[in-house]
Amino acid sequence: MEIIIKPGFLLMLAASVFSLGIEVTLALILSMVLHEVGHAVALFAFGGRVESLSMTMGGLSMEPYFPKLPSYGQEMVCVASGPAVSLLAGLAFAFLAKENAAFYLLSGVNFSLGIFNLIPVSGFDGGRLFSLMLEQLAGPTIVAPYILAADLLAAFFLVYLGVVLFFRSGRNYALLLSLLYPAGLAVSKIKNSPSSAQFYNDS
Repeated sequence: MEIIIKPGFLLMLAASVFSLGIEVTLALILSMVLHEVGHAVALFAFGGRVESLSMTMGGLSMEPYFPKLPSYGQEMVCVASGPAVSLLAGLAFAFLAKENAAFYLLSGVNFSLGIFNLIPVSGFDGGRLFSLMLEQLAGPTIVAPYILAADLLAAFFLVYLGVVLFFRSGRNYALLLSLLYPAGLAVSKIKNSPSSAQFYNDS
């Protein structure tokens, strides 16, 4: 398995330590690892494997490989398993926090990561689940424009939310980067989409 560390990941860690402190940053790293383990377990269960693990400004992400094309259901399970593990870990740590308050931090971070990843925007598990469900219902070609429209709306929302929360949270740079990164991914996907080529050529 190839491990790829991009400069944006180091920037995200630095921003997290600066804005949130070392304890929250360590909790975030552990939560991201658990999230990816969830994806990996489902992937292995369906006969796939992890080709590479990338560390980017958006966190950790795996490149899966299947020896044969998976069904929509199998791929949806693999995608949903990451947020599911995050939410289950959040519940488990909340239960443990009754005995030790230190676990409240891990509970909150895991819950936040699980919910955050369900935002329906490209590059996130929620975006992939949204695409898979629409493709299964109507076919990839028909739903492509709707997926791009959802990405555009999500990008505007994330930029707006990022700027508002940045100032309301006392200039939390980690939060700002975590919201602007998926917005950038969405815009990049829209611009590189064949269906939007004419729009960009005319603008």
